[in-house]
Amino acid sequence: MRKAWLIVLVTLLLLTSCIQKPNQTQTKDEGEFPYALGYRPLPEDFVKWWFDNLEDIKNGRIDVINWSGETKLIVHSQDIARTQRWLTNPELTALPPSYLAPHTPPKHQGRNGTCWAFATVGSLESALLKQLSLPERASIYPFLNPSVPDLSEQFLAYYNFDFDVKQPPFDFDYKVGYRVTCQETNKDIGGDLFFSTYNLIRRGVPIESDFPYIQDRSPWIKWNATNNGWKRHLVRSSETVFILDYKNYSYSGFGGYVNYIETIKSAIMKYGALAVGFEVYSSFEDRDNPYFKDKVVYTGPRQQGDQKKGGHAVLLVGWIDDFSDRASRYSGPIWILKNSWGTNWGRSLKDYGLSDDETKGYFALPMITQEEFASENCPDWKIENSLMVVPIVDQQKP
Repeated sequence: MRKAWLIVLVTLLLLTSCIQKPNQTQTKDEGEFPYALGYRPLPEDFVKWWFDNLEDIKNGRIDVINWSGETKLIVHSQDIARTQRWLTNPELTALPPSYLAPHTPPKHQGRNGTCWAFATVGSLESALLKQLSLPERASIYPFLNPSVPDLSEQFLAYYNFDFDVKQPPFDFDYKVGYRVTCQETNKDIGGDLFFSTYNLIRRGVPIESDFPYIQDRSPWIKWNATNNGWKRHLVRSSETVFILDYKNYSYSGFGGYVNYIETIKSAIMKYGALAVGFEVYSSFEDRDNPYFKDKVVYTGPRQQGDQKKGGHAVLLVGWIDDFSDRASRYSGPIWILKNSWGTNWGRSLKDYGLSDDETKGYFALPMITQEEFASENCPDWKIENSLMVVPIVDQQKP
């Protein structure tokens, strides 16, 4: 009798699972996004306030950062601010119609939300190639491959920052304006470029072979040092150049649209590829849809059925002022970006006429238009909504 009831119970469970299964099956637009995101920027109003008050923060007249007791190394707001520079005008005048910054090949973040670490490390790798000559790289950092420096995203992600931004009124001096509580964490909670670039100065980054990346999905970033010599193989930056989002350049005294675009271009040419962020929609990856799969330039989400999936950080490696994409019917200036979803995704630099290399892993976005700039109505899938950063390489031997 018991055996008969057991057979009935198992049969019911199987039937229930068969009935539920179709309801649990999701379409591509409704289901889990097939690639990892993880960009978690600080609020735009805080970033603007911070840089508007940068000199007071540098001089210690305003102290914003409140480090929790779990942080091993205590630093103050002025320690971070002293390493930052807000670029408001172009530093070069001769800007070509197209340009590609030296950079390392595309990598793969796996299923972890570590895009911010890949963008930050990629920017430092590009800065090494741009700011130092090959003999200088070999002399200052003899443990690097001077032609293709490869640094550890795993290490930078392990020392991530968890933060909470509080706005007034609160139980602190109102003159402070904001209060940010921070602590280090190796939990895979996403990250931002504001703090990650500071960690390039604070801790440095070892080479990839000393601290290799783990692609396997995990809620925690694992400590993965392969030898005790990693401490002798650290690359550091000494300063971070910031370009804030486009709204900070639309006010009087900042030169307007052309000044903003030329500021970005000159930073790429002078310092190297910029780490940037943007909002990703489901159509960004929808290669099976015939409306998108042949496009060389991504021109934004569909009007219907397109869902926002989250923030993503990538590397801005160059631009083309006059580009035509037959599939998307877009003609105009584009940014060229390196992604961190491997080399089976995206386009190659050859698709944009910038190289003979057919390695995939790149994509292009339209530049912000003058109309979007003037009306402060730039869509969130364009990179101009985010701050942009590039490190200044420390030229002192470690």
